[in-house]
Amino acid sequence: MIKNKLMLMLCAVGITFFTATKVMASAEIHRIWGSDRYDTAIEISKSGWSDGSEYAIIANGENFPDALSAAPLAKKYNAPILLNSGKSIDSKVESELKRLNVKKVFIIGGTAVVPSSVEKRLSQINIEAIRLYGQDRYETAVKVAEQLGFNGELAIASGENFPDAMSMAPIAAQKGMPIILTSGENLPSSVAKYIKDKKINKTYVIGGNDVVSDNIFNTLPNAERLYGDSRYDTNIAVLKKFENELNFNNIYLSNGENFPDALAGSALAAKNSSAVILVSSYSGVSTGNFLSSRLTSFKTANILGGTGVVDDILVQIVLPMNTIISSDAAGDYIYQLEQSAGGKCRIYKTKLKGSDRIQISDELTQIVNFKIYKDNIYFTTSSNQLYKMNLDGGNKTYIADVYPDGFDISEDWIYYFTSDRHSISKIKIDGSGISKIADVYGYYPKVTDGWIYYNRIFDEAPSVPYKIKLDGTNDTPINNN
Repeated sequence: MIKNKLMLMLCAVGITFFTATKVMASAEIHRIWGSDRYDTAIEISKSGWSDGSEYAIIANGENFPDALSAAPLAKKYNAPILLNSGKSIDSKVESELKRLNVKKVFIIGGTAVVPSSVEKRLSQINIEAIRLYGQDRYETAVKVAEQLGFNGELAIASGENFPDAMSMAPIAAQKGMPIILTSGENLPSSVAKYIKDKKINKTYVIGGNDVVSDNIFNTLPNAERLYGDSRYDTNIAVLKKFENELNFNNIYLSNGENFPDALAGSALAAKNSSAVILVSSYSGVSTGNFLSSRLTSFKTANILGGTGVVDDILVQIVLPMNTIISSDAAGDYIYQLEQSAGGKCRIYKTKLKGSDRIQISDELTQIVNFKIYKDNIYFTTSSNQLYKMNLDGGNKTYIADVYPDGFDISEDWIYYFTSDRHSISKIKIDGSGISKIADVYGYYPKVTDGWIYYNRIFDEAPSVPYKIKLDGTNDTPINNN
C-alpha cells in the first residue's frame, strides 16, 4: 500500500527515473545499389545469385506493366530479374548473364518494350531466349501465368500502377501463385478466359475498390480483398496477411514511389522467403508500427537502391538503430536524444508527421540529458557541464558545472545538482544569478508547485524520494504520511 501510494505521488509530480528505449540494436543494414536502376538490378542479382543461375529474366527498365507478374516466374526457375533499356542488350546486363552462366532467358513483353535485337544477341552468346508476351499488359501477365502452372490460388492487382502488385509479388512467388492484372470495371477478355478454365480455391485481390472494382471482385471465386487507405497501407495489409509464412530475418525496403528496385528486389525477397516493404516520406503509421513491432526479428535490413531513392535519413526514421534516451517536443518537431551502438549521443529532430529528420548536435558531444525551454535546448554532458543551444543546434553556450543526471527549468531558473552531487543550486537561464539552495546529496530534480522533488542519496543505502522548498527549507522524505 505504501509503495503504491508513493508511486502515484511520484507520477503525479512528474518525477521519472532514467529509462532508455532500445530498438534494433543487433540488426545490420545492408544497402544493395548501383549507379542507376540497371546497375542496382545487377547488384541485386550478384547478392542473391553469387554462385550463378541457369535462368534469368529480362524486363524493360523504363516501364513496369509487363514485368509486374514476373516474380513468381523468377522463383520457379531460381532466376534474377535484370532490367534493360535501349535498342540492344546493355553491355553490363550481358556481362552479368555471362557471370551467372545463364543458359536460358525469359524476356517479358513484346518487341516494343524489349527489342528483337536482344534475342539476336542472346543467340550469338549461346543463350536461349523465350519471349512471353501478349497484345497488352493483361495478356502478357496471362502468358507468364501459363508458364507457371496453377495450384488453385490466384492474385489479382491493378495493371495501371505498380505498388499493389509489387507488394504481393514476393509472396505470390513463394506460393507459386500467378499474378494477374486487371483494370476498369470489368476483367480484360484475356484474363476472363484464363480464369474461366481454372479451379480456383482462393483469389487474393490486392487494393481497394478504386483500383480493382467491386464489380470485378464479385465475379472472382473465393475472393478476399487485401487493401489499405494508401499503397503503403495496402503493402502492410498484405504483409500482415501472410506474416506467419514469411522469414523476417532479412527484410527488403524499397522506394514506394517508383518501381524498378522493387521489381528486381522482389525476386531476391522471394528467394529468401521474405517480402518487400515499401517506404518513402509518404509512408505513414501503418508502416512504422509494423516495422517497430518486428524490429527484434530483423537480422539484416536490405535497402534496395542508392541514397537517391531511399536516403539515409528515411532509413533512420523507419529503422531506428539507436537507443532513445529521452525526448521532448517543440513546435512541429519532436526532439530525441539517441545513443548509437558506438556510444555516441546525439540530438535529432523529426517532424511530427514522421519526416525531415535532422541531426541537431555534433557526434562528439556526449549528451546525457536535455530539455527544451523557450526556443532553446538545454543539455548536460558526461563531462559534468550544462549548456544551451538554439533549436537548430547553433549558438552553443556553456552555463554551469552540474551533475549530468537530471535538471529542471521553471520560471527562467535552472535547478540542478552540482558536479559532486552534494548540493542543489539554481542559475538563471542566461547563466547569471547562481546560488546554492541546500546542501543535499541527490540527483534528478523536478520542480513543481513550489517544491523540488529529487532522489536523496545515503551512503550504502538505496536512494529515497525527497522534496524540498525552492528556498531550501522543509527538506522532507516522501512517504505515506
